[in-house]
Amino acid sequence: MYTLLERFPRLSELRVKDSSFEEIFPSPIVHQIQQLHNLTVLKVSQCHRLIYLMTNSAAKSLVNLETLEIDDCNKMEKIVKNENNDDVEGGITFCVLRRLKLNSLPRLKAEEHKTDFNIEDPATNNHKVSFPGLEILELYSLNSLVPLIWDDKPSHNSFSNLKTLSVSSCDIVKLVPLHVLKYLNNLEELEVKFCDMLETVFYFEDLNDYKEIVSSSMAVPLKELRLIYLPKLKNVLAPSICHQNQIEEIIPRQEEDNEDTEIIFSKLELLELDGLPRLKRFCSQNYTFKFPLLQSVTITECPQLTTFCSGAIHAPQLQNVRVTRAREESHIDIWMNDLNTTIQRRFTIQEVISTTKSMALNAKNITMIGDVFPRVRALYVESFTDKGVTFPYSFLERFPKLDKLYVEHSSFGEIFPSQDQILDFMGKIPPFEELHIAYLDQLKSTWKDDSQLPPIHQNLIKSLEVESCHSLVKLAPSSASFQNLWYLSISRCHQLVYLVTSSTAKSLMSLECLRINDCKKMEEIVLNENNEGVEGGITLNRLRWIELIDMPSLKMIVGNTRVV
Repeated sequence: MYTLLERFPRLSELRVKDSSFEEIFPSPIVHQIQQLHNLTVLKVSQCHRLIYLMTNSAAKSLVNLETLEIDDCNKMEKIVKNENNDDVEGGITFCVLRRLKLNSLPRLKAEEHKTDFNIEDPATNNHKVSFPGLEILELYSLNSLVPLIWDDKPSHNSFSNLKTLSVSSCDIVKLVPLHVLKYLNNLEELEVKFCDMLETVFYFEDLNDYKEIVSSSMAVPLKELRLIYLPKLKNVLAPSICHQNQIEEIIPRQEEDNEDTEIIFSKLELLELDGLPRLKRFCSQNYTFKFPLLQSVTITECPQLTTFCSGAIHAPQLQNVRVTRAREESHIDIWMNDLNTTIQRRFTIQEVISTTKSMALNAKNITMIGDVFPRVRALYVESFTDKGVTFPYSFLERFPKLDKLYVEHSSFGEIFPSQDQILDFMGKIPPFEELHIAYLDQLKSTWKDDSQLPPIHQNLIKSLEVESCHSLVKLAPSSASFQNLWYLSISRCHQLVYLVTSSTAKSLMSLECLRINDCKKMEEIVLNENNEGVEGGITLNRLRWIELIDMPSLKMIVGNTRVV
């Protein structure tokens, strides 16, 4: 690499991909590489022997670096390594770095109150990395509990110019602490999506932070806030998890004071909340929220968000509020100045209008439903959380035109009873074509498996999606036949050891797309139940797309059976 850099004295952009380099900028000669001063762009990807990106000497030489991207480096543990374990006088400052992207670095981790990116030695505060000019920060597919970019005591100018923060598919539990938020004076856009572990976005870590926020106003400079598909998100603003018990003891004594606490999103114009199944409120505390410039709010697939927050809301410029249960649902706008009233009104309207094409059936409104809904094509059965609750199968006959059935966020142990248990309903339940099942923590099997008859409905279903059913041990009994199924997707079902039996697999003559993602215990796709060759094998003539992601236990597609 040193020879290469020597031959291109004016090199300004360096991309290193799929290499076996153990070092990009070798330590003994880094001071001789004058070309480092000319580099403005550095992109490193698929370099699986790199344990660190650069030494502190190399970092101090990259004085004109504007873009840094690191992608898919399996062994990288540190970005900047202190080669002599000595204090670095003045720290390391990437003065002109504008864009930083970190993606798929599984060993780059940060524990709470220690970040490998910023401090080499926890006992030393001099070897720090700061980004006074950073404008775009992108964090993708990282395993840290907290973002490894934050320092316990960031300098006042470290992130003062940050405008865009994008976080996706990271295993973080909490995102932005209050002591960092105070320095993000120019942050305009925050997007967080597909983070399965995230429970809170903004948090305060200790009692001093808490006292500061309840005794004064706090301004958040965001213009756009997008929170998308965060299955464990409970609050947008909350105490740190490690201090939760302490804070809960103090909050009751501060309840009256909380009413005077103001959180001001002074520049926020757009708010989007999408796919947040556990979110009940924007904030659980009785704070006053002010949105002086907020114009548009979109809330999609947030089934438990029936009120925005406990305190007062001021949004004088609000012009457009959309609250829907699904992305494909027709555009419905309900505008009022009060977000709480708007959200509550949307849920009420959803329960009583019989002309709508989509509807929700939950434990509260099911007792009030006595009519037939002839136009409903998409039905959401959700929020049945009582212990031992059974799926309200008989109610399906009230939706004769039903095409899509969504069963989500409930405690059902199974969904469909066996065929011989529901003879009275034969011909009355609509033959829906799409079935979506998600977040059923108690679900053991989708179809009841105590009958000699084939299970109901499965022979007409064309699309089947099952997601985050952590107790599911059997998708369908051996007698199931999916003759019309063309799309099958299973994700985050960690108790499934196999997908279907060989008997069921032989019926998948229409299957075109198969997707299995993050099923930790799945060992094989097709289980040969008799451990014998299946006569004629299994032929999937129409299968054109198969995707298998994050399946560490997978040993084979099918045991002792030929699949064509």
